[in-house]
Amino acid sequence: MSEPPQYPQGSDLHQPYGVVPELPANRGTAVTAAVLALVGSAVHLLGVLALFSRIDVVVRSAFALTSLVANVVLVALLLPGAVLLLLRRVVGQVFVAIGAGVAIGYFAFMVLAGFAASLSLNGELDSDAADYLAGAGGLQAFVICLPAIATLVLALIAPTRRWVRQQRAW
Repeated sequence: MSEPPQYPQGSDLHQPYGVVPELPANRGTAVTAAVLALVGSAVHLLGVLALFSRIDVVVRSAFALTSLVANVVLVALLLPGAVLLLLRRVVGQVFVAIGAGVAIGYFAFMVLAGFAASLSLNGELDSDAADYLAGAGGLQAFVICLPAIATLVLALIAPTRRWVRQQRAW
């Protein structure tokens, strides 16, 4: 009986020409995500400062207090996340992605809160509330969410992941 053919060590039947080389890492997506995260953290830092300037009103309003806490959390995630992402740290990529996701949730909460505020006092949906959600309120929320959505996508895609995990040359 003849023996089955022997394959050289390290080869794979599914890749007869060896291992397919991984695409080179490109820093463009990671740097863009970091820049968007820095811009987002600056915007939310302005929100924190604006809310602190009216702290007497904020402490009496659950909505304003929630907004203050959300802005502080977003600055705490996005600012160090952007810096760590530029330093090629995985934790920076995670912070930026979580921060962008929280920002999207925060903006959605703001739209729903605005919608709830526009409901009539008896709890019925009047035409103003429906117009708010379908019109300017919904469009504003979508436009405001675009940078956060772009940041989330750029932080999670494969080129960013490859660049963060690639060995540093310096």
